Amino acid sequence: MNLMNTVTKTAAAAALAVACVAGGPALAEYPDKPIKVYVGFSAGGGTDTYARTFASLIHEQIEMPMIIVNKTGASGAIAAKYVSKQKPDGYTLFFHSSGTFLIKALRGEMDVNAFDHFDVVAQVGRLTPTVVVPASSSFKTIKDLAAAAKAKPGSLRWAHSGVGSVMHTAGVAFLSRNGLKAKAVPFKGGSKARGAMVANKVQFGILGAQQLSGFESELRPLGVSTDTRDVMKPKIPTLKEGGVDSINISSPMVLYAPKGTPKAIREKLSKAIEAVTKSKGFKRMLKKAGLPIVYQDAGMASKGLMALNEDLKPIVAETMKKK
Repeated sequence: MNLMNTVTKTAAAAALAVACVAGGPALAEYPDKPIKVYVGFSAGGGTDTYARTFASLIHEQIEMPMIIVNKTGASGAIAAKYVSKQKPDGYTLFFHSSGTFLIKALRGEMDVNAFDHFDVVAQVGRLTPTVVVPASSSFKTIKDLAAAAKAKPGSLRWAHSGVGSVMHTAGVAFLSRNGLKAKAVPFKGGSKARGAMVANKVQFGILGAQQLSGFESELRPLGVSTDTRDVMKPKIPTLKEGGVDSINISSPMVLYAPKGTPKAIREKLSKAIEAVTKSKGFKRMLKKAGLPIVYQDAGMASKGLMALNEDLKPIVAETMKKK
């Protein structure tokens, strides 16, 4: 019996040691304080809205609040670099428009990238670039806009959410593919770019489709850059349907953790986020904001990001030739 007791105790001790190495106790305790989620764009844009929506509900799953911190600049590069240097313990995370994240890295404008410096936690949605004009604009269709830009090259001004962002890239590609020239005006986030259009400071802009919600009387969408219509704004035609050339580009909305964050912690967060995306409250708030829910776990989201990165390489190369 003594021998059996000794063996049993030894086995139990070994199992406990394995659990400690695997992060078992850490997972049981996590989280025991608020989690900070850094967003690289200003409040009110699509990225920020997604983040604040799931953060407002996730305490029901993990019993701790998520605090959204807007650290703007360089289309998210400043926030990304900051979070990448934080301790990989699950308490400092990064939420970003991943199309922009990948594009900035491909342009050589970031010291960090999605694959070498971060671990994916989960995807919660997707943004669709949309060509938009003020409601008072004489441009009723995308062909009207293209004709005006072609008639007077460089005379039109257009707004976007920052150089190297997915909105900027979609806009440059639209102009390039159709042989058009216009003056780009960058802003720190989609909400500020939208404000410039509402105030008629620019003739058109590229916004996420969700930015139209609540501004239907002030803005007019002319077309989305994707091959299919946005699920939340199905009445907006694609640019190709409007009779102009376009690229198929959108941006997955992904939550990241610094590289090396324990898998157990990331999985706990991912499951919590999945539960939030299925909740009535999340669906109601996202519908009101005009944002689609597209949940994917870390594995599926990572595969999607790698595929998108390959698709973006020739597009980024093209857009860098004509800015």
